[in-house]
Amino acid sequence: MKIMAVILVIAVLIAGFFVGRNLILKTILENAVRAISGLTLFVESIEVGVFKNYIRVKNLVLFNPPAFSDRIMFAIGLLYIEYDAKSLFSNRIRLKRMDLYLEELTVVKDIKGVVNLNSLNVIKSEKTGHGARMPAIGIDKLHLKAGKVLYKDYTHGSSPKVTEFIVDLDERYENIGDPYALGCLIVSRSLYKTAVSRLAGFDMSLVQDKIANMASASVRTLDETSQNLAAISSEMTQKTTSALAQTPELFKKIIPIPDRNKEGE
Repeated sequence: MKIMAVILVIAVLIAGFFVGRNLILKTILENAVRAISGLTLFVESIEVGVFKNYIRVKNLVLFNPPAFSDRIMFAIGLLYIEYDAKSLFSNRIRLKRMDLYLEELTVVKDIKGVVNLNSLNVIKSEKTGHGARMPAIGIDKLHLKAGKVLYKDYTHGSSPKVTEFIVDLDERYENIGDPYALGCLIVSRSLYKTAVSRLAGFDMSLVQDKIANMASASVRTLDETSQNLAAISSEMTQKTTSALAQTPELFKKIIPIPDRNKEGE
């Protein structure tokens, strides 16, 4: 009976650990998405790995603000994340890998000329310089895919003019330093092959500047790495040259070299 009681306690503790971890991960995910977007969200299902550190989210939907008649702004078919478990209890959460498939982005311009994208927190923060408090998250590798963008123009009446753009985006990025950069990247790259910014009068510089800063940081990192490698290479070359210069003297000490003048005597 005692053994059964011990097994039961262990089982409860393990179950409690996984339930607690799942709640932490779900809360972090929801808070991050809300902070980036400022929108209400709906998730069909979340699968959290038991023995592997991953989260798989299916059909994540971000809704437009109530002022817009169209309900959905972002329809994300799949969000897959591999994370560093230790980082969950640190000051900065590290995501080793993120795969994000944006099935559809719907850009709406209402009858008053207001564009729904301008309601995103990432856009507001670029306009005002003040954004929502963001969780400290870094992404090592991002695989971003996007299917299509719909543009709905209600400025001429209740029946919108709808334009569809097939973007077929499939790109990979590394070292994304914060969630705002992620949000700007998603918007910028999804609209890149479309005419939405011109049709809607949306200021793309609000998101492109953030991406440019991120790219500049990556370039600086690469430059620093190149400089470090060059310095290491130079140091190794100097040491090798010095060692080669000393080699004959070392061999003289180890292996006596006959004096030819003495041999002829």
